[in-house]
Amino acid sequence: MPGPRAARVATQMSRLRRLRVRVSIDFVEPKNLPTEDSSGAASNPDSTPLGGSAIQRFNPDERLGASALPYSFSSRPRMHSDARFLSRKKARLLEAHVRPVNELVDAIRLEQGEFVPYVDPDSAGALARVLFVLESPAGPAALGSEMLSPDNDDATAANMWEAYRASGLPRNLAVHWNAVPWYVGDGGRERNVTNAQVTAGHRYLRQVLDIASDVEIIVAMGKPAQSSLHRLDGDLARRGIKLIDCIHPSPRNNARGGPAQVAAAFDEVLTELEHRS
Repeated sequence: MPGPRAARVATQMSRLRRLRVRVSIDFVEPKNLPTEDSSGAASNPDSTPLGGSAIQRFNPDERLGASALPYSFSSRPRMHSDARFLSRKKARLLEAHVRPVNELVDAIRLEQGEFVPYVDPDSAGALARVLFVLESPAGPAALGSEMLSPDNDDATAANMWEAYRASGLPRNLAVHWNAVPWYVGDGGRERNVTNAQVTAGHRYLRQVLDIASDVEIIVAMGKPAQSSLHRLDGDLARRGIKLIDCIHPSPRNNARGGPAQVAAAFDEVLTELEHRS
């Protein structure tokens, strides 16, 4: 009888099939799924599909016309601390699926005179069905990798990476943005955004939605994101976009049940995608 870990993997795989996302995970064959001994401990703890010690590989839904979408993702959080891994990512910033959004990033930099991180080429970019909107770029995104990514070397990104892994939501269905798309810190510490900054960033959020016209679900993570997105309630309803409010994945919210609330939001995203598929 399969243990809880193998059952969880089977559930994730079943959900992905219902989403019509074909999945292949290089190192795992069904006979190699983790087993458990009589104590309940996994006998092969490093062999975890959908995250763990192997690269996750997903082929995109053909309906998106997305043959260029990424299908190979990081094997652990904070991978942008690896210079070679990050260098390979940066060489892909103008791939077709992210080029429209990253060209907008360049335009915002010129208009605002501020630093705006690029969209991760390991996301769905302009072909996203799910949009995660957070508050503003963290220092590691603005001053380190120069991109928005669950692979960034900071705790918030690591929390998002874990949410993807635990839920099984493929990263090539989603893209990340911020209510204030530019860095508001001073290089030494993060700063909270102001209402004026959220207002200034709002029109760029609208432009992202115009570019990523396949978006069906938006997750507003934190009050600034929620403030910006609820200004669009009418427009989102007309476009059939579901808006999910969620706590920000910052480690400051860990003690307030943040990871559980983020996990619930990811599960709601998957349920909604299944319903729409």
